[in-house]
Amino acid sequence: MRCIRWILLLCFIICFAGCAALEKPEESIWRVTAEDYIPASEWPENVYTAQIPQPESGTMEYINDWSSEGRFGVWLKDISRDESNQYVEQLKEAGYQEISQAENSVSVGTMLWKDDIYLSIAYSDGSLGILIMTE
Repeated sequence: MRCIRWILLLCFIICFAGCAALEKPEESIWRVTAEDYIPASEWPENVYTAQIPQPESGTMEYINDWSSEGRFGVWLKDISRDESNQYVEQLKEAGYQEISQAENSVSVGTMLWKDDIYLSIAYSDGSLGILIMTE
């Protein structure tokens, strides 16, 4: 079950990974490997995470440091679907606008935008993935 959750989250993020580089379609091909997931126990402090509020719920699990490519990922566990929805609302209150949103009985995916920052928020089965992308 855990493997299926990660596959669903990765699929959603990969689908929207090229949104920040639309003028360069050849750079929108993005491969993710197991080595891209770095275990983390604390919220990272960097130029990417400074653009968003830290979620009030959940426990840090992994980060993806693709900062050389204009992307940074944060993964939390032990978060409910309602808490994930509340976090998306918090981002909207901070000025992020919804680009798209889709959900089903097991997962929710939301794309948000503000200035030159794009966010891909993916929730499934107690895990929340936040991909922060810059233009």
